[in-house]
Amino acid sequence: TLTYILSAGTEGVPLVYTGVFTDIYGNKGTTLQLGSYTPDITKPVLTVTYEGTQYYHNSNIDIERYSTLGTFTSSATDNVDTDLVIVESGDTIDLLADPGTTFVRTFEVTDTAGNSNVIDLYFDVVDTIPPLLHIYFEGTPKFDGDTIQMERLTPIGDSINNVSKIY
Repeated sequence: TLTYILSAGTEGVPLVYTGVFTDIYGNKGTTLQLGSYTPDITKPVLTVTYEGTQYYHNSNIDIERYSTLGTFTSSATDNVDTDLVIVESGDTIDLLADPGTTFVRTFEVTDTAGNSNVIDLYFDVVDTIPPLLHIYFEGTPKFDGDTIQMERLTPIGDSINNVSKIY
């Protein structure tokens, strides 16, 4: 009979397979080392960069409503594997969404040993730009030194920029 024994290992310390031979009378023979390997129990290091800022863990990012979405880059390193694939998934970020809306983008990498690392970026839509109102008039205003008199002017149009609600 051959009994296998596997020693407990930690990162960087080899796991050792040993065997003990026992004959039909219960006599045990010499313990033999049958092989070893070093386990990979360290997750890959994942970095996501958005608009020049690097993120190593879950983070919240404010994005201005009506703005342009920046670019993402991601990278991963591992103590064993060199050919890592980063999977990006999650919500499509809508910059026309109401302030207070949150979108989540997930970045995940897994090494061949099954160790994984995940970063969730939470994009919070904000509106910090004050509204701007332009009113166009026909006619010539009168200035008396302190005030502008506009009673003879006729409105001919307006434009409102960055206004989500009109009260």
